[in-house]
Amino acid sequence: MTETTIRRTHNLLIFFLLITTSASTQPQHGMSERDGSSIHHAALYTDGCAEQIKTFYKAYMEDVLHNGSINDTLCKTYLTEELQEKVTRLIYATGGEPIIRAQDMNLDAIETLNVKALGDDWYLVSYRWGKEENSDLTEIPIKAKNRDGVCKIIYNTPPWNGTEYGDQQLKEKQTVQINQASALAFLESFYKAYTYEYCSMPKNLSGKLASLREQYLSKDAIAQYKNAEEESKMDGYSGYDLVIDNFDFDTLWEQNLNFKAMGNNDFLVSYQNGIKHNLVVSIIKETGNYKINSIKVLG
Repeated sequence: MTETTIRRTHNLLIFFLLITTSASTQPQHGMSERDGSSIHHAALYTDGCAEQIKTFYKAYMEDVLHNGSINDTLCKTYLTEELQEKVTRLIYATGGEPIIRAQDMNLDAIETLNVKALGDDWYLVSYRWGKEENSDLTEIPIKAKNRDGVCKIIYNTPPWNGTEYGDQQLKEKQTVQINQASALAFLESFYKAYTYEYCSMPKNLSGKLASLREQYLSKDAIAQYKNAEEESKMDGYSGYDLVIDNFDFDTLWEQNLNFKAMGNNDFLVSYQNGIKHNLVVSIIKETGNYKINSIKVLG
């Protein structure tokens, strides 16, 4: 195995440990950590979108139960293109299954499946691992909208956000300016712009990220990026991004993104998503502008 694969396997073990711990300490009865309100006591109503979401989840869960796989046609029907790509990235990034938050399925879970509308296009998908009232309860807030008669799921709260819901998890459209005042200012603004693209889930995400790399990475850094990407593909994982040492970047991780000067225009870039990512990024100046010249991942 390559160094990238070894590091990723180690990280996944830590991630699963953290998710298990998080699940055992989640607020009970659907309490939202965001505002302390109970999602079960929100104004609930039934609409066509809720019924379509239940249809999707039932079919999805049955596929996992009987086939052990994800039905791509089903996802294309009920998930936006942007969310389909996000789900794939999160599976590679965490090894977890973000749609049902489970690696397998059983009949009791399918029979106890329920969908409740929370308002503002947010819904709560829930199921129990057994029919008993005290059996493990899984609750997944999602946002969905009716588009041309078909309910499209545009976002689902990731496992590390528990039962939190609301549009504060979604990024508004904005333009992030690159600051060339200093090497540190450049680096901070570049990463803000780069991670914003992941968090906002735009169409043609890969094209937008490639454009930023072409503009703000040196030829050496771009070659380094492509080598890391190819190495990951050879290990069976597509979409590895050396700039973030990951396959995706979530809004919640922004608050942990830190920069520390190390001298000689080298900087330590770090963030935490249950596991710690550390990168040494070197900056050079070309034709009057700063660029990233190399990225080294610290194990």
